[in-house]
Amino acid sequence: MSRIHLPKLDWSWQAGPPVESAVQKWQERLRQVTRQWMRAGAPVTDWLYAYNALRTDLLRCMWNEMIPEDHRVDIEYITLGSTARQEDVFDSDLDYALLLHKPVNMEAVRPQLYRFVERMDALGFPPCKGFVMGTNVRWSGTVEEWQQRVQSYFQFPDWENVRYLFILLDSRVLTGQSLTHEQGDWEQLRSSVQEQLRLAPYLCWEMAHLGIQNTVSKARVNPAVLRFGHGSIDIKNGLLNPVLHSIRLLAVAHQVFAVNTERRLLELTRCGALDRDLMHRLEGCVDYAWRTRIKQYIDSPYTETSTHEVPLFRMSLEQRHTLARHLDTAKKLERMILRRFRKPR
Repeated sequence: MSRIHLPKLDWSWQAGPPVESAVQKWQERLRQVTRQWMRAGAPVTDWLYAYNALRTDLLRCMWNEMIPEDHRVDIEYITLGSTARQEDVFDSDLDYALLLHKPVNMEAVRPQLYRFVERMDALGFPPCKGFVMGTNVRWSGTVEEWQQRVQSYFQFPDWENVRYLFILLDSRVLTGQSLTHEQGDWEQLRSSVQEQLRLAPYLCWEMAHLGIQNTVSKARVNPAVLRFGHGSIDIKNGLLNPVLHSIRLLAVAHQVFAVNTERRLLELTRCGALDRDLMHRLEGCVDYAWRTRIKQYIDSPYTETSTHEVPLFRMSLEQRHTLARHLDTAKKLERMILRRFRKPR
């Protein structure tokens, strides 16, 4: 297979919201195409590119449909997290921020935002469980309000505020005035946050020791777990996130302003922060985690259990050894991070 073509939702925006049956048929076609792609052993990064382009189009179309134009001209939609990195998979949350170009009556806009969130949920974009969304006052504001908020985080750098600062590094403008400028208001804010974090060793230490340390799954240190297949592994929080957070922290230290993980890895290698062997091992690690999450979803799309949790008994012994190898890579990166970001005296 040379190129993947994901089916688009067959539905006219002018006809109103899509009926549930149409959405279910579309999602099933997505799973079928994805299943064929994965069985062929094709690159998961190609699937991510196609899938995230599809999700971006849906987000932009639904935003334009649900938010009146007289409000849209003053509001920028900012994608956060995996959406900003262009690394969404089937069950990725809807998390976003709003940048207001002038004071907006949010009480008038909030009902429309709630309807937007409901529509996106119906299309397979579940609301962020941590409420990192523009309906939360913490995640919307004018340029001046955002600047004040960011400075308050730096002035009172408890762990919660430091987490918010690092979340802002994984952000990208989806729609709004800044798209016409290389250094729009939001990108200037994001770049400023990253530079201030680079010059704040205590905050980087917090991320390393409170956000990354001991987050790699303990399955790697328990041979019986891997040998007999007892229990399960949280593939997102026990493998993928520790690696993504470590790469992001290294990007801060080495002034790499890319948002996408693949780009961060390439630029970190070019500047000497990672050797090529470790870079390739990390590429394989995140590729494995993405592929496993996608496979878990398309195999069990209607279960109530989290698609992050992968039962080890479903893996062959060879597959469990592959998992152990990637967990060791993640742990090696974690140890590197802990040595690199020590607590300032």
